[in-house]
Amino acid sequence: MRSSVVVRLESLLRGMLNPTDIFLPIDDLTWLVVMPETAPKDALAGCLMVAFELHVSTLKSCTLDQLKVEFATAVSDGVLELRTPDQGALLAAAECANLSFEPAELAEAPCHPGTARFLPVWDAQSQAVGVYRYVPAGVPRTMQEQLACALIGLKTVVDWLEQHLPGERNLFVVPVSYGVLCAPPARMEYLAACRQLPCQMRPHLLFDVAGMDAYVQQRRLVEIASAIKPFARAVFATVPLRAPSLSIYCDAGFKGLGLAIPEILTGHVPGQIVRLCDAAKRLKYLPFLTNVATPKLAEFALSVGTQWLAGPAIGASVMAPASPFRVTMERLAANFEAVHAAEAKAAV
Repeated sequence: MRSSVVVRLESLLRGMLNPTDIFLPIDDLTWLVVMPETAPKDALAGCLMVAFELHVSTLKSCTLDQLKVEFATAVSDGVLELRTPDQGALLAAAECANLSFEPAELAEAPCHPGTARFLPVWDAQSQAVGVYRYVPAGVPRTMQEQLACALIGLKTVVDWLEQHLPGERNLFVVPVSYGVLCAPPARMEYLAACRQLPCQMRPHLLFDVAGMDAYVQQRRLVEIASAIKPFARAVFATVPLRAPSLSIYCDAGFKGLGLAIPEILTGHVPGQIVRLCDAAKRLKYLPFLTNVATPKLAEFALSVGTQWLAGPAIGASVMAPASPFRVTMERLAANFEAVHAAEAKAAV
């Protein structure tokens, strides 16, 4: 995909580039553009075109406020001093470049903040619930939906913390998809939101990178973890069932490894849980499971070393997290049986 984007950019820019112009990719998120013989407004139009094409190639649509273009006004001790053009200059440059932007409201997620819920996570070590996992409404499928849901999840947790700090004692797991953190435009937008997080909130946040590629390279894992680690207490990874190797997560910057248990259990799932816990113990990571459906599965997971559990066996999702509280697995199992007995009686 990246090579096709480059070809597209070359065809668009061929008519406006001078021999002295340079478009240099610094990393996946940043390009350095040098156009010494071009008027500033034309240079801005060219930069917007590059940013627009990179964004649309991944997310299929783009709003003006999703693009970030800055002018270098001076160099001091090898460091560029940057200035952001005002909105009027950006709109004029976008018109000059014939760029068609989506209205900002259409870039919002299919997941609405009002439907957000929090899933309690039980810690076997403390025998308590003091962690809640954000649960998006629906299943985002496209890259744009994944990004929008990730941003709404982050905003939902931030809104909760703004209302309850400094007294809040819970930790919050914020899932973000592997695809969002690998696609340069999506990652750029997500990291921009992370940079706005107040410092006092970051110790309450745990990022969980979900939807990992089974054949991901360790270099990519290090890149992902290092990008978001400064904005949270720790970074976890939900690994794919039957991933070829879990050793690649060693020294990659994560603090926890987990599995999302499928709704339909198959015979290989218990073995995968054992494998996960063995790897987590060897790597000194926290092992966790989500979608734990029954107390029986929870008991098995605990017997092989799982530390955090979430799912129906622990409790249903809630709109408002409770303060941390102690509860035994026996009590959770009894609550589970009571709820199912009441549901069965109501169905008769």
